[in-house]
Amino acid sequence: MKKVNLLLIFCIALSVGIMGQGNYNQKLVSGNTLNELIEAQMELHNISGLSATIIKNDMEVWNVNLGLANRETGLQVTDSVSFLLYSATKLFTGIGLMQLWEDDLFELDDPINDYLPFTVTHPDFPDTDITFRMLMSHVAGIDDNWSGVIDDVMVFNYDTPISLGDFCYNYFSEGGSYYGANTSFTDSEPGTSWKYSNTAVTLLGYLIELIADQDYTEYIEEHILLPLEMNTSTYYLSNLDTSFLANEYIMDNNEYYPLGFRSCPLLPAGFLHTTREEIRNFQFMLLNKGSYNNESVLDSATLNLMQTIQYPDIAPYTGLIFGYDHINDVWGHTGGMNQNIKTSVFHKYDENWGVSMLCNGAEDPWSIIFMLYQYAHEHEPITAEFIEVLDDGDLILNNNEEINLNIDLRNQILDDLEDVKVVITCENEEVLITDSVDVIQNIYSGELTTNPVHFHLKTQEIASGFEQAFTLTFSQNGVVIGTTDFTLFFGEAEILIIKDEEHFYSQRADAISRYKSAVENNDFSCREYDINGYNFPNEDFLGEFNAVIWFTGLDNVVFNDLFNEEQQLLIGNYLDGGGHFFISGQNVGDAIGETVFFHDYLHANHLNPTYNGYLRAEGVDDTQIGDGLSFNIFGGDGTNTQNSASVIEPINGAQAIFKYFASEEVAGISFEGDYKLVFLSFGFAAIDNQADRDELMERILNFFDLNTNISDIETSEDEVLIFPNPSNGQKLTIKHNFSVPTTMRIYNSLGQLIYESSVMSTSDESEMPDLERGEYVVVFSNASKTYSRKIIVF
Repeated sequence: MKKVNLLLIFCIALSVGIMGQGNYNQKLVSGNTLNELIEAQMELHNISGLSATIIKNDMEVWNVNLGLANRETGLQVTDSVSFLLYSATKLFTGIGLMQLWEDDLFELDDPINDYLPFTVTHPDFPDTDITFRMLMSHVAGIDDNWSGVIDDVMVFNYDTPISLGDFCYNYFSEGGSYYGANTSFTDSEPGTSWKYSNTAVTLLGYLIELIADQDYTEYIEEHILLPLEMNTSTYYLSNLDTSFLANEYIMDNNEYYPLGFRSCPLLPAGFLHTTREEIRNFQFMLLNKGSYNNESVLDSATLNLMQTIQYPDIAPYTGLIFGYDHINDVWGHTGGMNQNIKTSVFHKYDENWGVSMLCNGAEDPWSIIFMLYQYAHEHEPITAEFIEVLDDGDLILNNNEEINLNIDLRNQILDDLEDVKVVITCENEEVLITDSVDVIQNIYSGELTTNPVHFHLKTQEIASGFEQAFTLTFSQNGVVIGTTDFTLFFGEAEILIIKDEEHFYSQRADAISRYKSAVENNDFSCREYDINGYNFPNEDFLGEFNAVIWFTGLDNVVFNDLFNEEQQLLIGNYLDGGGHFFISGQNVGDAIGETVFFHDYLHANHLNPTYNGYLRAEGVDDTQIGDGLSFNIFGGDGTNTQNSASVIEPINGAQAIFKYFASEEVAGISFEGDYKLVFLSFGFAAIDNQADRDELMERILNFFDLNTNISDIETSEDEVLIFPNPSNGQKLTIKHNFSVPTTMRIYNSLGQLIYESSVMSTSDESEMPDLERGEYVVVFSNASKTYSRKIIVF
């Protein structure tokens, strides 16, 4: 039950974003880490106590009790604590009513006046019948009179003395003590406009009484609560030990203020009390399409009907009582009071998971609810936590190479496991798995394997760089208990993208896809590298690429290990070697703004952790990267995650290339010296459209001298041949058919000229100089033509 309507709740959901499907191994945090993240959000949003459950694939895979249910008595949240469900109670009312529909006791389009002892008529549209379907979809033209009625009949710390029938008669019947032609009804004709209404659902509860010839609460208890083993759930405070009841809190002068335990005659709309374990049983019934413990509570077809939009033009997110969150594609209901959400019961059929959350906080727990959605969406019984790749030492998996994998696994279910067989598979003829099976002796719930599982691979001939998916399949006693996927990159790529993002929502934001698409749209190959999920690299590995892109992604209020000393040393050594480095992120200055590394290597001062103006970046005139380019860093198809884009200033030879809209505050800088650097103090992935991201990436790569004219050079296999290519240390020979003197130039992967000589026109073969391992472009030019060849030395 809430003063905010369901539409507002779904609008809030819209602002958060869709759960992304990324492609890296660390798909989710552990359950214990999730608890810590939730505790941080509870403190941030003044939530005193919280109890939550996730079920998936007919199992409870995670649960938690956190904080205080009653701050005055010091009662901690446990499985024995009851919370008020608020408007999530409506789900029980709806299911109870549809049980009677299944018994053919009414039809959805019947006028409700055929079943009432008094008449309910919209005063402005007396000839329009109000039907059951209208009431259940919130399109009946009925309004909630909070200030004049509902607040006045609300009582605290004892049960309401007003019966359901008396309330409904006095609220809906002309002449009733609560009736108001302009307050009990909207100004819209029934069936033409959506308006969320608690009193409409209260009337549905009264109709249950009349049709079933049984008290509403007794009917719900007999037909829903007891079959679901919700034995302590009740509408009445008198049936509860209030010493185990969660109190409701608001904030007043930064202090929690208790409101006491509510009761109200609107019982069917929001006054069922329940526990975490008992609402879990309700979720099991929903995911089992109406069945619990092999007993039917509601037919699956009926439950499907309730979760079908009834009025798509006027109520596109409402079924029969059930609400639809189209952003996260879940069905269910929320509940709350005082403009805040306190309960959430939602499920997703195609992924077979359900989330329920109960709390007594002073502010909205939306961030927590979406964390639970994300965890449920990605949950796997066992996950790959860290992947150690052991090759010849350079982390470049190339032709005919032996590779060992050591993988740390985490048990993400609530039971301990033992004797788990692990099999690794992939579908690619260029990768041969020579040792594909290992066994986990035991792995405790929530814990990592004591020793990593081990596998052995061997590459075949690799024509070009590619990303390959691997699957780990887990089985116990011959029964598969789960799978998880990860990827490895084989061969070489031109650009390295390092992901340094440990936030829980990283998959939801999916920033990596924006970087990759911008690189690939500029005709460069790229390799993604999760620095928190694979071996820690060295500067030689970074130096194998034409440029390194490093991004930090979302804020992380719990775990913030951005640019630790080891990472600063790695980047510093890479830059000292003349690297090309593009770094982007709103939190870089927050993490290391006062360090020598920030000043001396990133050439910036950190001025402000949060820019409070309009989130738009505008290029600085006459700069190679920024000139004439401007874009929003919110909205559009960006990540929409810039909560604290920071302000910097260039120092030590750097120059400003972007400033924030209508200000002199700097949003991006570049530096050109012994190395080249571009630093954006906001997330590149937040730029609101693909075209601007592509344009900015092209300018950055041009600044790095990577977009040379080599791609435009005319080539001819008949006139120039270099062999063997690729070379595994063998001497390279050039076979040519030049008729005039020709110059040969060799460029390394950074675009630097490393060798130049003349090729005699009188000879058809020449030897090339010895080259270190790497990727090169050889350019031949003479008075008539220019030719290029790409060569690889292993």
